Amino acid sequence: MEFNFKIKLLLFVALVSISSSSIIVKYLTNIDAIPIAFARMAIAGIILWFFSIIKPQGTLSNKTRLLTLISGIFLGIHFAFFFSAVKMTSLANATLFGTLAPIFTVSLNYLFFNIKINPKILVGIIITIIGGVTMYGFEVKLNSDGFKGDIFAVICSFWMALVLIITKNIRNNYDTIIYSRMLYISAALTLLSIILIMDIPIRKPNTQETIFLLLLGFIPNILGHSMLYYAIRFLPSHTIASIPLGEPIIVSIFGLILFQEIVPFSVLFGGGIILIGLYLILKNSESDKN
Repeated sequence: MEFNFKIKLLLFVALVSISSSSIIVKYLTNIDAIPIAFARMAIAGIILWFFSIIKPQGTLSNKTRLLTLISGIFLGIHFAFFFSAVKMTSLANATLFGTLAPIFTVSLNYLFFNIKINPKILVGIIITIIGGVTMYGFEVKLNSDGFKGDIFAVICSFWMALVLIITKNIRNNYDTIIYSRMLYISAALTLLSIILIMDIPIRKPNTQETIFLLLLGFIPNILGHSMLYYAIRFLPSHTIASIPLGEPIIVSIFGLILFQEIVPFSVLFGGGIILIGLYLILKNSESDKN
């Protein structure tokens, strides 16, 4: 499929939707990180399964079902680490370190599948990461909860890389909804298991929290991750993993609109660098279908 305007538009919608996650979480300060992640996955999965009842989507083969289950476990672990990072470190650090999946996808694809990356895409990834550092900067304090949160954010990027590599393989043969509905439920069950094992308290959310949890399940997941899973059928996994690197730009825009946060020059300058990097990645992904 030609890398056309439709795919570019879907990737933009996915980026904006995913970026809303950290903003929504700011309104859920009284709920623990992992229960938030569980609610997000469960709501997204239920929405897709309900849609499948209305409009049947088919089924996965036994082998693919097993791979999807594994991918869902990895996705659940990813969100457990990510939301924990958001609670422990600064939003800037969690966003920056939590979007390093393309580094891992490039490395894992090369080491285990001998998939070589277009050098121009690699340059684009590096430029985009530099842009994120320029935008936010980051302060690492050893032996602190913030530093532990930074490490958690990096770890969550690794698990997302595994999810995307598996997703690329499955999406070559199956539609997005068939895959995503089981993926999200598997992730939700994984997070529920973590909650039970760690004896994390769960309480009934109030009306406002319920609304934000529903938004969290629909916007970042259905309009965000599912869009990426759709696009990954036509693009390399490292390209899809690179899209969230643009999250700092969207988060800054949200911050300006919702919280009247002043946008410093470093954010504008770093945002420009990120856009250059993303442009290089997308421009050179047309002929890179691995």
